[in-house]
Amino acid sequence: MGTEIKYKNAFGEELSLQQIKSTSSDYSQEQYVDGELKRIDEFEAGEVVYGIYYLSEGENIQTVLNELSEVWETAEVYTSKETIGDSTARNWELYKGIQKINSGKNVYDSENREIASQQVSVLTGGITSVTKIFYLETFGSFIDNGDVQNFGTIEFDYVYSEQIPGQIRVMVNLPGYEIKEYYLSERKNVLLEPLIREVFIWEDHPYYHSSFPLIPTSTV
Repeated sequence: MGTEIKYKNAFGEELSLQQIKSTSSDYSQEQYVDGELKRIDEFEAGEVVYGIYYLSEGENIQTVLNELSEVWETAEVYTSKETIGDSTARNWELYKGIQKINSGKNVYDSENREIASQQVSVLTGGITSVTKIFYLETFGSFIDNGDVQNFGTIEFDYVYSEQIPGQIRVMVNLPGYEIKEYYLSERKNVLLEPLIREVFIWEDHPYYHSSFPLIPTSTV
C-alpha cells in the first residue's frame, strides 16, 4: 500500500517540504493512499488544529476518532459516498474530540467541484440548511478583474426558517451584483435581469428552484 504526502498553501498551490519548513503561513498536509485522498491535516502557525479524514470500508469510526482526538481539536470525517450519474455524494460528520456536533452531505460534479451541500441537526435528524452552487460556462459581458470572490458562480441558499419558509437566498458572484444578497420571489427575481440572463436562464435550471433533490438526476 503506497502512501504519498502533499503540502498545499491556503490557495491550494502545492508546496515542497523545504518551502513548508521555511514558511510561517497556514498550510495543509494531504496524505494519499494508493492514489486516494485519505487525510488532511490543517496547520496554523505551525500547529495542527483541524483535520479531515476519509473513512475506508471496514474501518471502525470510534477507533479512528480516539486516535484523531489526540491530534486534532476538531475532526471532519467523511463516512461514506455514493455515485449517481455524474455526481458523487459524500456523507460527513463533524466531531469535537469524540463528540459529534454536526453532520451533513456534500455533492460534487464530474470535475470534483462542490455543487450542493446540506447540514443535518444532530439532535433531531432534520435538515437545517441546503446550499447549491451553479458554475457559469460563459460570462457574457462580465469581466473577471480579480475583485469578486468565487467569480462566475451563483450560490443558492434554501432558508429553513419559520419567519421566511421556503425562501431562496442568492449570491451572484459577478461584478455589480456581488455586494448584496438577493431573495427570490414571484414579484422580484434578480436572475431575470437581462445581464444575468445572458449567462444563466433561470427557467432552464429547475434543479435550483428548490432544495430537493440534493443530488441532481440530470443536467443542471
